[in-house]
Amino acid sequence: MNLYYILIVLVQVLHVSLSSTIPPTTSSLDEINVPKEYEGCRCEWSEWMNSDDPNSEENDVETYDHLRDAGYSFCEEPVDLQCRIVSTQEIVEGVTLGAACLLSTGLTCNFFCDDYEVRVACCVCSPDPVGPEFLLKSYTNDGCLGASDTSVEFLDADACAMGTPNAMWAWVSDSQIINQGTEQCLAVDATDSALVTSQCDADDQQSAVSYNKDVRTLMVAGNYLDSSTATVSANADSSLDWFVEVGEDALEADLSQMKGFPCDNQPNSPNFGTTTCSTGSYLNSECYFSCDYGYHITDDEDLYPSVCGMNGKFNATAPKCRKIVCQPPLRPTEYQTITCSSNNTMDSNCLYSCDEGYALDSKDKQSICLESGEWTNYPSPRCGRKLIIYLLDGGVFVMYLF
Repeated sequence: MNLYYILIVLVQVLHVSLSSTIPPTTSSLDEINVPKEYEGCRCEWSEWMNSDDPNSEENDVETYDHLRDAGYSFCEEPVDLQCRIVSTQEIVEGVTLGAACLLSTGLTCNFFCDDYEVRVACCVCSPDPVGPEFLLKSYTNDGCLGASDTSVEFLDADACAMGTPNAMWAWVSDSQIINQGTEQCLAVDATDSALVTSQCDADDQQSAVSYNKDVRTLMVAGNYLDSSTATVSANADSSLDWFVEVGEDALEADLSQMKGFPCDNQPNSPNFGTTTCSTGSYLNSECYFSCDYGYHITDDEDLYPSVCGMNGKFNATAPKCRKIVCQPPLRPTEYQTITCSSNNTMDSNCLYSCDEGYALDSKDKQSICLESGEWTNYPSPRCGRKLIIYLLDGGVFVMYLF
């Protein structure tokens, strides 16, 4: 017998023998070896792909280039690869007799090959948010905008709880918002103009979102988003009334204010005062300060309100609130006593009285400390000896001697 044919038979027998001794590894079949740099990303297997049958020379080529030439589509850099024999569903790993299953290139078999198929694992890493999570709500619908898989729809009010992943959105760029549940960006399908979510791509104009805070209109890919039906329209005749709720207190906010993380130095309330911020510690939030009754801000009021900026900081700290005190303090003149209800602080009522035999030179016998820090009836009246002169014509002349 020809030595060449004997060698072929021996190789075929050996190949079958080796293949039959390798048990299927079903327990770990769907596990993906995820590299460290892709931890936290969404990784999935592709379909099983078969672009070649063993030819007359018993070769089988299932390399990435060959698969793509055959019309298969998958990521540029797979993170894992599985190869198996079509007829037995048997997994082949690494380099075996005649076949090489390599992550870098795919599968090649050059000598008495079975028919192989392969699948690749691809990881998609969603971009990091550039601002806080928020609910996207409308004034014309009790629900909120949510997503499931690739579809977008209104969720019932009960499903619009702060922290529910499929109801939460966040900016991931200057023009894209991502759903926290699907980890995909809001977009418009180019084929049928349906509202969908798709893989975030900063260059994809179909996912460009814009918001007009003056009229509360939300646009996606140049289309208006109807706030009653969650559908898109090319004209502004629909219901267009969107707003945002953010944070544990469900603060109502401007969508454009969510393009930045909260400032980490939100001013506290001053002693003897309160702080009111328009949208908490979020971007462009304005914090106003007021003092308790009887107190006033002593700092430069041109610094306020304190505003949260893109640098993650409020531009001013809380001012000081100090008691309103009227200056100068009232001092009794000669022959005079002053009794004040609360010294020289705001609303203090000071009464003047004179020693016996003396009288005030004014009918107004009190001074009150005003919010402006000024006294009424100031300068204070004086006490003088009262001299009454009775005139011959029956008249009376009163004068004071000081």
